[in-house]
Amino acid sequence: MTEKEAIEILENRTKYYIQAQDIVAFGMAIKALKEIQQYRGIGTAEECREAVEKQKAKKPDYEGDGYDNKGELVYDTWICPCCSERYEVDYDDYEHCPKCGQEIDWSEEDEMKSQESPDGKRLREREEFFKEG
Repeated sequence: MTEKEAIEILENRTKYYIQAQDIVAFGMAIKALKEIQQYRGIGTAEECREAVEKQKAKKPDYEGDGYDNKGELVYDTWICPCCSERYEVDYDDYEHCPKCGQEIDWSEEDEMKSQESPDGKRLREREEFFKEG
């Protein structure tokens, strides 16, 4: 039996019981079942905690698999700190991970982009930057 079915049965029974205590008891039971339905619609406490945690921006990890003409490692993949899904640095610019919804903290990446010179060279090397994180 579902909560909805129980509510319907209890609501129908209140029509036939004339004792005040029965009506009060059924009313309390109906109210409790309706509250349970609302909480289930929201999710469990653990699901709520996970959702709140995913709203806190986290820095992605980076991964490189090649070298530029100066012999420096090129970081071409960012990795979600929550689900470890991999994305292309130059193409996949999301505020939240598409797979798990984790908010991504791009503050350091944005800082690096703002420090580029007009000809596109970075003032700080990416490899040094990512060693700090």
